[in-house]
Amino acid sequence: MSVLWSDKPFLKKTVVKFVCTFIVATILLTFIFVYFPLLIPLWLAFSFIFFIFYYFNKRAFTYFITDKSIRIEKSWIFGNYVREITFDQIRDVHVMQGTLARYFNCGSLVFITSTGLEVGYVGGGAAAGRGVIIGGGGVSPTVVKGRGNMFWDIPNLEKQERY
Repeated sequence: MSVLWSDKPFLKKTVVKFVCTFIVATILLTFIFVYFPLLIPLWLAFSFIFFIFYYFNKRAFTYFITDKSIRIEKSWIFGNYVREITFDQIRDVHVMQGTLARYFNCGSLVFITSTGLEVGYVGGGAAAGRGVIIGGGGVSPTVVKGRGNMFWDIPNLEKQERY
């Protein structure tokens, strides 16, 4: 089995996204900090710990395209994870690229397999069992984004689509 492509998630976008989110959340919480200034160090500590955890969680992934399959590996202090999806199992590929990802020239690929576990349903009504929906509203399929079925923030997305 030969590796045709291998890469890790693009982390510069992660840092910028965190900084933007942190600034907006801090501005929204300012009125609380005025009345409870002791919450400021707690907020800073929580934000820093969350960012470190998120950054290293994302950094732990490595993606591979081999001549026969897609391989997603995660290796970090909480354990290892490996998922291999052969090409005959892949039924569809969903490309995701938000505004910030477009700016940084990266994006994510979600692989829909023949099992269909990556497709969920969203809509109104109540379930009565055996696929029966009661009530108004319709259901529509939606892609379930999990770390075991996607390449998350890969750089140069337009170059990867050729595979």
